[in-house]
Amino acid sequence: MCLAFALRRKASEHKDALRPLEKLWGTPIEKVIKKIRTMRDFERYFTVGVQGFTTVDEFIHHASLGYKLKGIRVPTFLFSATDDPTLPYSLLTSIARSICPTKTL
Repeated sequence: MCLAFALRRKASEHKDALRPLEKLWGTPIEKVIKKIRTMRDFERYFTVGVQGFTTVDEFIHHASLGYKLKGIRVPTFLFSATDDPTLPYSLLTSIARSICPTKTL
């Protein structure tokens, strides 16, 4: 199951606690939850406005580790959901291959 759907399910389970966010969105929580299909959707509703960002792209720029990965010099275990916009799987595998081309991912 992709991360977005797992988060959507968790949001559904805790919708009463999330109800105050309806004022931020101007939309009932149930409608917002139904709109979540990707991590970008989740970030749009649950991270961007709540954390003070203006767009999903602005949040991703600040949260992304992609540009920092090449600086790692010690053995490190990294994992990413295939739909995680802050550390896209393609970027993770590309950087991993450039650092250690003999390892299989």
